[in-house]
Amino acid sequence: MNDKYPKNFIEGIVLGLVNCGIMVSGMMSFNLFRNGALNLENFLSGFLPIFLFAFLLSEILVGPLMMKVVTKFVSNKYLVFFRVLLMAMIMTFMAPLIEMGFVMNGTQFLYAFITNYFVALVLQTIIAMRCALFVLAEYRSLYNNH
Repeated sequence: MNDKYPKNFIEGIVLGLVNCGIMVSGMMSFNLFRNGALNLENFLSGFLPIFLFAFLLSEILVGPLMMKVVTKFVSNKYLVFFRVLLMAMIMTFMAPLIEMGFVMNGTQFLYAFITNYFVALVLQTIIAMRCALFVLAEYRSLYNNH
């Protein structure tokens, strides 16, 4: 496992909070924009409950379950890559389900899933994980200096 990833429970929480916060902010903004409802009131009214739901789902259910599945079938060399792919897929499946106020038929859900997956994958790989790892490195430097 790479040295830049969490080594203990607290580091995992730090990484998870930052990563989840960025992902929820990005995906909420995208979905609200896509549905013509992007404004500060809608964003702020939904952020905390969706963030808490996503963080708890990620840390308690999805993360541990996903790691068990991925580690069985994937070598350590590709572990992080497949973890990101699977996490983006699971969270993308959940995103259209928790969009409040929008009733979807099967075609709308499929379209939302495909567009959400692409946006989530890009957001996760290019922005969220890199920012979370940066914050984790800063946390370590502060923690190790005291």
